[in-house]
Amino acid sequence: MRFLNIYIENHREMRGKTKKTKNVVGETRQRKKVKMLVDRELVDAIESVEDPSRTIVNLSNKSLSGLRLKNEDKSRSFRRLRKLSLAKNAITSLKSIGACTHLTFLKCDENKIEDFSEVTRCKMLATLNLSKNKIQNIPMSISSLNVLKALVLTGNQLKDVATLKHANLKVLNTLVLSRNELTSESFTKESGLLESMPSLTTLSISHNKLTEFPFVAYNKNIQNLRLNANEIKTVPSLKRLKQLKLLDLGKNRISEWTDL
Repeated sequence: MRFLNIYIENHREMRGKTKKTKNVVGETRQRKKVKMLVDRELVDAIESVEDPSRTIVNLSNKSLSGLRLKNEDKSRSFRRLRKLSLAKNAITSLKSIGACTHLTFLKCDENKIEDFSEVTRCKMLATLNLSKNKIQNIPMSISSLNVLKALVLTGNQLKDVATLKHANLKVLNTLVLSRNELTSESFTKESGLLESMPSLTTLSISHNKLTEFPFVAYNKNIQNLRLNANEIKTVPSLKRLKQLKLLDLGKNRISEWTDL
């Protein structure tokens, strides 16, 4: 017997107490100065970690605007770096991140990144988190990341993800595309997008503009499927998805439901 958690209720917004707005003293509050991350600073950060092949080198919330890495004398140190967090900065470009050729984990959420082509030079990446940026397109060069297992692009400006179909993401098990501007056209049987990702176990396309249930009939390994906050009206049979444990369909417009 299969145990499946299904969420279809309409989530109500919290009412009651409202957050008090803090009074800002003076209108000329000083802003933090932004700076570029250069070779020496990154090397120092790497060397401060006991084992950079296992521990995340954390450069989050450092008011960084970008990277200036030349990969010359420092290349040996860069090769030791496996996990890097640049979250919560003011980074607009990841130009020269390709100097960190042995990265397996990169977290760059809450920045101002529009293009991440340079990241695809890091061919050993297994986890890439670029949530809450300004990304509108996925570069064709993402096909270089053929060992990628988790791709998180929540809260960007994506309208189309067709590029992923040709990216050869055979081992990708987690794809999070929540809070974008995606429509059902990207996830139909004809598009072949999800069929090209046979290892998917977690898929989130919540808070988008889907009107139809995505075609997941061939994704037999899916365990978690989040489609809440869309405009889906019909739910097809999901009998093929024998591994499915969680299905979130809250805040949709479901009027027809085929037996699971």
